[in-house]
Amino acid sequence: HTPPCQHRRRLGEVLFSPSQFIVMVKIKPPPADVYVGMEEYVSSSPGIGGFIKGEAGDFVVREVTPEGVVLDLESDFPGDMSPGDYTHFTLVKENWETNRAVKEIAQRLGVSRSRFAFAGTKDKLARTAQRMSVYRVPVDRLRSVRLKGLVLKDFSYSDESLGLGSLRGNRFTVRVRGVCAGAAERIKSVLSELEVGFPNYYGHQRFGEVRPITHEVGLHLLRGDFEAAVMTYLSRSFGGEDVGLSLIHI
Repeated sequence: HTPPCQHRRRLGEVLFSPSQFIVMVKIKPPPADVYVGMEEYVSSSPGIGGFIKGEAGDFVVREVTPEGVVLDLESDFPGDMSPGDYTHFTLVKENWETNRAVKEIAQRLGVSRSRFAFAGTKDKLARTAQRMSVYRVPVDRLRSVRLKGLVLKDFSYSDESLGLGSLRGNRFTVRVRGVCAGAAERIKSVLSELEVGFPNYYGHQRFGEVRPITHEVGLHLLRGDFEAAVMTYLSRSFGGEDVGLSLIHI
């Protein structure tokens, strides 16, 4: 049985962009979006309902290398094993935040976290694949790392480290659960409204997945109030954080 659509969006005043004539519709967005100031959507057609990220496998992110190769989640493809200062590898993770995963790997290896480099962070509640490099840690030691939800593979050596932006892009495979009847037609209707530009979702994760406060920190910095910026960054806690972190008071 396919459930009827649950209208969580309230349509209201229609706004027009003089430069591109894109319709901006005022709606009632989720509280997390309102908190960071996102209160408008481009499309006015009813959505399909449902939800994403019911489980990690519902949201798959595979990095696309600068050479255009889409990383594989399963198969192991060893690369150039000629000696080099940096070991490159693919990290496949599930239910891990990127920086925490790197920290745990570094601890298991007994090396500094600063030896690792990668193009960018990937979603936590997801199954993701991304390239990483580490300075002077041989393949055999990396293969020995055993952590639930983490797989290291596709090893190779290089004389160069990876860095932020060392990728062509990301390929997403997203499963939406619990959509309403007629979802396919509604998708076509929404897409027909997005002929100008490229459809994209800009969510509150851009302001911090757990603590959506980077816009507040930035405002304090612009005002020259560095103490307030630091205190906001360190002490503002939100629901869903690790218990240990939420108990810290500064």
